[in-house]
Amino acid sequence: MFESDFAKIEYIEKNFRVIRSTSYEEVLSQV
Repeated sequence: MFESDFAKIEYIEKNFRVIRSTSYEEVLSQV
């Protein structure tokens, strides 16, 4: 259970970084 929670946190952090970096590019491209 602890390992799965740690994996979720790591997975969310990686996705958050990708979304955060791509969101700026998407917003700039849409505008």
